[in-house]
Amino acid sequence: MKPKIPKTLSKEAKFTWRRLASTYVLTPSECELLRCALEAWDEMTLAREQLLREGFTVESATGTIHKHPLAEILKTSRAAFLSAWNQLNWPKTDALPVPGPGRPRK
Repeated sequence: MKPKIPKTLSKEAKFTWRRLASTYVLTPSECELLRCALEAWDEMTLAREQLLREGFTVESATGTIHKHPLAEILKTSRAAFLSAWNQLNWPKTDALPVPGPGRPRK
């Protein structure tokens, strides 16, 4: 029986889940690691997209330049993704999550 796709994942992450779940027999703990990895991938992607739109720095009311708060989210979500992904120990031939069919996100 194939594991259920978590509803919390983006369309692209669900595509990756389907691809990996159809290739491998996943234990419940591997399903949890995969969910964590793909949720972190989604968070990382959203943070990066917003940072690219808004810039990596923000200006305070007094004119001081600061690192954008999303830069920390990008950093921690990237670390969380890599940690969970590496614990899954996929063969080197498996690529990182890729967008599903259709148009890329804007």
